[in-house]
Order: sequence, then structure tokens, then C-alpha cells
Amino acid sequence: MKKLITLFAIAGMVLALAPAAQAADLAWTSGISGDYRIMFTTYGTTAATSTDITTYNAFVQGQADADADILALGATWNAVASTATHARDNTLTAGTGDANDVPIYYVDGTLLALNNAALWGPNPNGAIANPNGHVAAGARVVLELDGTEAPGGTKVWTGTLEDGTRCPNSGDKYQLGQNNVQFGFATAAGQIADGRDNTWLIQNNENGTNPKPMYALSNPITAGGGSTPGTLIYGK
Repeated sequence: MKKLITLFAIAGMVLALAPAAQAADLAWTSGISGDYRIMFTTYGTTAATSTDITTYNAFVQGQADADADILALGATWNAVASTATHARDNTLTAGTGDANDVPIYYVDGTLLALNNAALWGPNPNGAIANPNGHVAAGARVVLELDGTEAPGGTKVWTGTLEDGTRCPNSGDKYQLGQNNVQFGFATAAGQIADGRDNTWLIQNNENGTNPKPMYALSNPITAGGGSTPGTLIYGK
């Protein structure tokens, strides 16, 4: 049975978990209230042979819409992936201080990144505190649609560098739509020399005809949506 997290716009952003779970207040946890975004790893898989980013946006939108609780959010979902289009442009996470520059959460309500700069920066939140233990300091672990971690070693198509730009199609780093395509690990933790945690995006490349999951990121969602509460899945 699903445990639901219901978001109400009452004195900020409040999460009310199912009775057996402890209630949590997102505004208290993150120090931020207002609009937010959600990221998840898809259950379904797709090839990475198309050079058209809209192909992958349609795929992740379909994955989100197939779940009634996520569909109820009424969100638009884009792939965190790059063709000739940078992932940060495709997901509107390149700008700072605009309407798209809001906190990003996992589907279980845990904070992933405080803002766009944090998403593509060295650490998601600086010294991140995560009571659920999903994320080690300086590493992103993108949860699956039901709020659980993907099986270890889960490869995810990205075609993207750690700063959110497209892979250059040289060396061992290739965009989606090439013969070989860059993938990351949904549950891996690892850093490069400048401290960026990059293995969620950059691990290796593989033939693009092989089916793999993708990362999905929502557009900004208003907490509670006025008088109508939104819902997020916490587990299935």
C-alpha cells in the first residue's frame, strides 16, 4: 500500500505522512518554503539513439503520468539528459534567481539540492544532512519513482557532464543519439578532482541501443496548489 505525503499550503510547506510515519515539514527541513521541483529515476527504460531531446522528454513524461499520485501533481517533466541540447537548458536549471530556481526534492520529500547552482555544483547542499541516509556527503543518489533507491549499479542514460552541459562527443563522453552514449549510476557516489560528485551523471559509455532508465525533473510546483493538496509517493 502506498504511503502518501500530502503537501498543504498552510503556514508554509507541510508534509503529512501516513499515520505510521513521522510527520515532517519541508519548510523546517530545508529552511525554504514556496515552489519546489522533484527529481526521480524512471522504472522504465529506453534506448538512447534519438538526437531529438523531445523524444526523451516524452518518455519521462509518460513514466510520470503512469503513476496516479505523480500524475495528480499536474507537472511537466523533462529528461535530465543531453543531446545537442544541454541538460541544464532542457530542464531550465541554468538560470539563477528566476522562477525556475527553486529547491529540488526526491519523491520521498528529501531535499536533493537547494537551487540550480547546487544541483550542478560541487555538493547538493554543501554539508548535506539527510536523515534517511539516501545521500552521502557530496554525492547524489537519485531515487526511483516510488521513493526507494535503485538497485546498485543501475545505469542511467545522461549524455551530460557534471556541470549540466552536453558531452562533447569526444574521448569517452558522448551525447544521446551517438553510437556510444554516456551513462551515470543512479546510486553511485564518487568525486572528481574539484570535488564535484559526478558519478550520477558520468560513469562510462555504452551502445545507445541498450535500454536504460533516465532521470526526470519536474517544472516548479506550487506547494499545496492553493486549496487543493498535492501528493507525493513515499513508498509502494
